[in-house]
Amino acid sequence: MTKMVDLAALVSKGLGDPSNVSFDLEEDIYPWLAEADKTILNFRPDANTTSTVITTVAGSKQSIPEGHIRLIDVPCNIHPSSGAELRDVTLKPRGELSPGWRTIAQVDIVENYMFDDRNPTEFEVFPPVAVGRKLRVVTCVGFEDYGTISDSTESQLDQVYDPAKIEWALYRGFTRDNSPNRARGYDHLRNFYQLLGVKANRDLEASPKREHQDK
Repeated sequence: MTKMVDLAALVSKGLGDPSNVSFDLEEDIYPWLAEADKTILNFRPDANTTSTVITTVAGSKQSIPEGHIRLIDVPCNIHPSSGAELRDVTLKPRGELSPGWRTIAQVDIVENYMFDDRNPTEFEVFPPVAVGRKLRVVTCVGFEDYGTISDSTESQLDQVYDPAKIEWALYRGFTRDNSPNRARGYDHLRNFYQLLGVKANRDLEASPKREHQDK
């Protein structure tokens, strides 16, 4: 991971303020870089993921662990005793299932899962599963606050996202306090979106594409 002090130096240079006369490290640059982490995660939840095993509740509806932000994948069933990976689980649109599927007999092994972006912390499984079974889930997890940033503090994001973090901080700097450089700032915001593969709308607001499955 890249050190925050190195990222801040690049941002300060890009703002034309390498000595931090106009833009303070603690009050401006570091908070913008930390803000970039969370903004990037909104568009790219795969930027910070973890794999864990959950214990099912009875039925079709399941939840990811508390504190996790959104589901990314449900790779497989897990043997409740040995922990061995069993049958893979595949994503399936709800519209391909027969009416009344939620009321069929509960099973020990899940075949499919369904996910709706509008409810990112929950998902459904088919067939409905018995209580106490195990599933491996991949989820997006949030970031802790940096706290006091020292020369050794590293970015919480992989270095592949360094350019996007810098572009976000430059956008924030050039658009601060009705700056005459606001147009330049929005150029950096466009760069930020492009680096993440996100299309900006005409108002340059976050609008990630969401493909909702039929209920």
